[in-house]
Amino acid sequence: MITMSYRISGGDFDTAGLATRGLKEHLARVGVGAAVMRRAMIASYEAEMNVVIHARTGTLWARLESGKLDLEVADEGPGIPDVDLALREGWSTASEKAREMGFGAGMGLPNIRRNSDLFDIETRVGRGTRIRSTILLAESEKDTAPADSACSRILAVSAEHCRRCLRCIFSCPTGALRVHATGPSVISALCIGCAACIGECTSGVYGIAEQGAFQPPAPGAVLVVPRGFLSGFPAGGPERVLAALGSLGFAEIRVLEEWAAAVRAEARAAAVAGNVPIPLIPPVCPAVAALVESRFPSLIPNLGPWLSPIEAAGEEFPMRSVFLLAACPAQYATIHGASLTERLTVLNPARLSSAVRGALSAPAGADRLGLRAPRGEPERSPGELAVTGVRQVMRVLASAETGSLPGVTMLDLSLCDNGCSGSPLLSADPPLSALRWQQWTSGRTTAPISDAAAVCRGKPWSQRPGVRLDPDMGAAILALGRIDELARTLPGRDCGACGAPSCALFAEDVVVGRADSAGCPFTEENR
Repeated sequence: MITMSYRISGGDFDTAGLATRGLKEHLARVGVGAAVMRRAMIASYEAEMNVVIHARTGTLWARLESGKLDLEVADEGPGIPDVDLALREGWSTASEKAREMGFGAGMGLPNIRRNSDLFDIETRVGRGTRIRSTILLAESEKDTAPADSACSRILAVSAEHCRRCLRCIFSCPTGALRVHATGPSVISALCIGCAACIGECTSGVYGIAEQGAFQPPAPGAVLVVPRGFLSGFPAGGPERVLAALGSLGFAEIRVLEEWAAAVRAEARAAAVAGNVPIPLIPPVCPAVAALVESRFPSLIPNLGPWLSPIEAAGEEFPMRSVFLLAACPAQYATIHGASLTERLTVLNPARLSSAVRGALSAPAGADRLGLRAPRGEPERSPGELAVTGVRQVMRVLASAETGSLPGVTMLDLSLCDNGCSGSPLLSADPPLSALRWQQWTSGRTTAPISDAAAVCRGKPWSQRPGVRLDPDMGAAILALGRIDELARTLPGRDCGACGAPSCALFAEDVVVGRADSAGCPFTEENR
């Protein structure tokens, strides 16, 4: 059994949700499944927000043991004069300030009771309120074993280039990177294949694993690339790059944004129809989908039931040889695992870039390559939220997980700034690349409108086990207790000097044998 406690300050909306996020990290380490995780997040967040909105101060306790999760929240506040009335949906005594910020809809206590297997409330007017909630863990969740990520096998690590600047460990959204005494390493079960570490490292430590030299395509081959690849060469604009690709043997060039626009259009229609969970998350970025499956499993039902754009592009030409350029390890792993025949070839950007540089002197004549423009997208509705970049996406997903995005019906998310064409694998300067593309497209005749279509998934999204401390949940809870005990002896600086992004993760590394306790230079013993 392990007990956690979190102090909550009344009226502090800036830090609201921290206790719930801390609880979620603990539940993930012991392997709690997506369904239970979702219920626990809702119950915990609603109880936490009740303290923030109504009380002066409060504490959330969580007790985790094999078979159940107990939550208890006690506050010092006004108490509840009529509990039966407070349990009715829509009844609220929230202040105007809370309502202006989107809170106080009168769903707090009803949501806690609805997501609990056992629920109890005690209150005294003028003294405060105590809420107890118990959530039972499903038997099937107790023996889920961690699995390696295909993305980690695609991500190449050149340890000899590492200067130990430690920027990479703070850039990773899943905490998959370490730079201990043995050098940089990847925790394979946590890697989602985003390009965050590639973009952050200036020494070239990370990249897509080498897959051999570029081989000329067969006659009639189609190449699908993000448009950022076509405008990412300082020595030549899109026109010259297209000509170079034609000279390499490609019969048709298409841009990945065609299929991204098609997926968004399908998602927009589904969100308007209202027959999907809200907010809907279209899988435009496969790394975002992997992030949801690993760090935000309660949002798995919100992932749209379509293939990612690069997968859909591979389905578009069933009788032709198709080359797909991967903008990140997640795209590479997705296609590499899906291709059962030699019809699909996934390309490393470095390999294709090298071939293009050698052919940039090819004569113009790119129009014959059949480049098409993505279908025009309507203006975003007030319910659509587009977010790019790792930190921003993480914040939005955390808000969506706790239900604090009122009025948002669709989340268009990408971990690379400005989408796939902003990947650091495509250009050293993505903003300049985007400007080149804009200048080129504004000065040429309009290309034919794309006929790209979204494709439904055959396999449902599912939770990624990640790093579970032990296959047995009871043993995992004991290990988590040892981690918390060790973490309390650490300075809490989260400076990264130990090679882990936080003291809590360093404590985990020590307990599971990935690091030595002497790795922290700031403990009393090591000083």
